[in-house]
Amino acid sequence: MKYFIRHRSLILCLFLSPLLVQCIATQQDLKSLELRLRTVNNRMLNLDKSFEGLHEETTNRANKDTVEDLQKHQAGTANSINELKTQVLQIKGQMEEHSYHYRKLQEDGVDYRDSLSIRFHDLNDGIENMRTTQDALAVKINELESRIQDNANLIRKISGELGRQKEAKATEAADRARKAANAAAKAAKSAEEAKARAVAKAKEARAASTGQPRIISPHAIKKVIKAPKEKAPVSASGATSEIDLAKKLYNSGIAAFTAKKFQDAYAAFTNYIEKYPKGDFIANARLWLADSLYAQKEYELAILEYNKVFTNYPKHSKAPEALLKQGLAFEKLKDIETAKFVYYKLGDDYPDSKEAAVGRKKLESL
Repeated sequence: MKYFIRHRSLILCLFLSPLLVQCIATQQDLKSLELRLRTVNNRMLNLDKSFEGLHEETTNRANKDTVEDLQKHQAGTANSINELKTQVLQIKGQMEEHSYHYRKLQEDGVDYRDSLSIRFHDLNDGIENMRTTQDALAVKINELESRIQDNANLIRKISGELGRQKEAKATEAADRARKAANAAAKAAKSAEEAKARAVAKAKEARAASTGQPRIISPHAIKKVIKAPKEKAPVSASGATSEIDLAKKLYNSGIAAFTAKKFQDAYAAFTNYIEKYPKGDFIANARLWLADSLYAQKEYELAILEYNKVFTNYPKHSKAPEALLKQGLAFEKLKDIETAKFVYYKLGDDYPDSKEAAVGRKKLESL
């Protein structure tokens, strides 16, 4: 737009250039005709002088030349004069024609100039209108940029709020799971104590029936509550192999899980984790333990155990699997937002894993 304003004189010259070229060409033709006319006039003056000189010469030579020779000479001179007159008439006709065209071009030039002036004013008005529109658009663009910035700030604020809500939900779920775990532990302890009391009463009843004195030993109660110890394998030298015992205990948990005896699997893996916290299969055992809870629909407890796997062993090959299964557990609890958060974390922390690909598909479906 500014370009048109700075160069409007040049644009006007470009519009008038054809007319100016025609005018310049016509003026050059007129100058050429005037030059030719002056040349013809000079030639006619020279002929007139030659004719006068010839007439004097003819008079002087009248006594010497014959009449016939004089007539021939005069006829030739008259022909030359007639030819010159004809040329003069032709040149005058051409001059009149060129003068007519020149006047016509001048009239057309005036009309064309007026038309160009009107068009130039219209163009100038259009440029001014475009400038006004451009200023209005610039104002609107500034308003839109301001709105975009406000929306971006709002999105960041909402994202932060959502993140805090997700963390709060995860913490709340963990608290619920912890409370459920404590309740389950208390219930299990109460059941064991009730079982111990029942066994003690049975022994007392048998002792009373046989007439033996009733003796209640705390050590006997402890033996009932306590799980029976497995016999440790003996090596060739007769010494107990801890590695073989740990492996046997771990495999027994897998066998119970495969047989869908999930409670037995949970007990075996719990025993392994307590006895061998630094064992070779500790991360796998934690994952199997969480799977055993998941299979029993103890989703809140399973979420806690899955969290221990990828928190305590983030570089282990089972860490992405634990994250994926934790998301599935949240889905089972109908906590879709937290499940999505877990899938996002899976994609961010382990983007190249097969579990991350599954998590992305889950996000699309959710």
